[in-house]
Amino acid sequence: MRVPPPGVVLVLAVGCAPSSADLTPLLAAGQADSAEYAPFVGDSSLELRGQAFLTTRAGEVKLAAGQLVTLDPVTTYSRRWFRGLGVDLARFAVPPPDPRFANARRTRNADTEGKFHFTRLRPGAYLVRSSVIWLAAAPDSGQEGGVVAAVVTVREGNDESVILSRPYPADSAAVFGIEIVSDSSLSTRKHRVLARISGGSCETASELPARRDLIHQAARKRADAVAHVACRKRGLSLSRGCLTRIECSGDAIAWP
Repeated sequence: MRVPPPGVVLVLAVGCAPSSADLTPLLAAGQADSAEYAPFVGDSSLELRGQAFLTTRAGEVKLAAGQLVTLDPVTTYSRRWFRGLGVDLARFAVPPPDPRFANARRTRNADTEGKFHFTRLRPGAYLVRSSVIWLAAAPDSGQEGGVVAAVVTVREGNDESVILSRPYPADSAAVFGIEIVSDSSLSTRKHRVLARISGGSCETASELPARRDLIHQAARKRADAVAHVACRKRGLSLSRGCLTRIECSGDAIAWP
């Protein structure tokens, strides 16, 4: 069994994503785009192996032994679904509401070590997830755990594998479901602008933390993506507690 690196800590208790009810109308049958699912239709020769587990605060490894593992193509619809329903443990095994989504889904049950193996896959990006659940020790004696998930790109000529060890509560699931899109890709897709948003970070070695904050702001607007992103360094910001700061701005957008 592969043991996770030190410092991976469980921070999630079992619960339902609060946005599930709000997202249900958006996930009604007929919302998925057939063109996005077309590259994943049919069988090919590619494979994906992996293992799912979580590590408690005490450093104990909990395996997803016997748990259901789902594999879904990454599309606009699947991102939206994961944001609203994908981390809801109460509905983990409920079939996807759209027939295109349902037909493209692959499922397996993990073995006793939380390992799984998918075969006959077509190339592309996939969302793979499972659940890790156990009973807490006394005096709590309640159920603990959560949904673990990752995105993996399956390619020709590569032996693909993935480790699922990151728990996703509802707020981080919302962020996961949002992408930053280029101006060129946006020109070919119908969309609507929800709001102009901004985000920032005191970390100046990279724009990545500021872009992550921008995505968090987009999640609050229930956006599907962020477009027209521009970042720049700013000077002293006493209110933010940093000498220099990177700020990013962009448009929070939604797909039809």
